[in-house]
Amino acid sequence: MAFAGLGPALRRLRLRRGLSQRELATRAGVTRPMISSYERGTNLPSLPTLDRLLGGLGLCPADLIEAIEARGSRANS
Repeated sequence: MAFAGLGPALRRLRLRRGLSQRELATRAGVTRPMISSYERGTNLPSLPTLDRLLGGLGLCPADLIEAIEARGSRANS
């Protein structure tokens, strides 16, 4: 699955910023259970929601791609 690394990457980025799921949910305008489902990979955010999540984290899409790729390269090592 192309987005297999999205959930773990979102979680790592959120934790690096010291945010709880609830804090990120508030910043992004979604519910805390939705953050949990994104991080677990049971749901994928829409592009507008992903943009709001990244905004809530203070990141750009390139930062997310880098986080996903970094995880993938460590797994393949």
